[in-house]
Parts: sequence; C-alpha cells; structure tokens
Amino acid sequence: MPVTLLGANVKGKANFMALGWVSRVNANPPMLGVGVHKYHYTPEGIMENESFSVNFPYSEMVEKTD
Repeated sequence: MPVTLLGANVKGKANFMALGWVSRVNANPPMLGVGVHKYHYTPEGIMENESFSVNFPYSEMVEKTD
C-alpha cells in the first residue's frame, strides 16, 4: 500500500504524518475519509487552522516517505 501523508500547519510550521487509514467515501462530490487519533501532534494544527492536506507521494519518493 502506498504511503499517504496528511499535512497541516502546527504552530506556524509545516507538519506531515503518515496516515494509517484513508479511503474514498463518496464519488460525487469526491470525498476522502481519514483516520487520525486526536493524541497525535498533527490534529492540533487541523483544529487550529481548520484545514489540512492529503498527499500521495509519487513512486520515486517511496524510500523517503516510508
């Protein structure tokens, strides 16, 4: 399974975490569901900014993102 990264600004700095669970939940409109435990560091930035990104690194980045 390819690595999927969730990104958020936390306290003004970019932060990325590897997602353990991501799934398409709707086709039209397109929606993804992600599972992130609230005790991780990254959700603090999601709550602070009310935004995040979901990133699918390309194949040449497998070693760096794994």
